[in-house]
Amino acid sequence: MAGIRPYRRQPDLSGLDDTSRRAFDWLRRYVPERTLYNWQNAAARVVALDLRSRDD
Repeated sequence: MAGIRPYRRQPDLSGLDDTSRRAFDWLRRYVPERTLYNWQNAAARVVALDLRSRDD
C-alpha cells in the first residue's frame, strides 16, 4: 500500500488516487490488523521460497 501504515490513526492519503483510496478504505474496514500481518508474512515466505528455488 504505497508505504502507508493502514492502522495508524491519521494516515496521510494525499498521494493516493481515488481507486487507491477506496482500496485503502476497504482494507481498514474489512481486514483485521492481525490478518494483514499474517498475509504479509505468508507472502514473504512465498517470495523467499521462489528466490531460493532460482539459485539452484
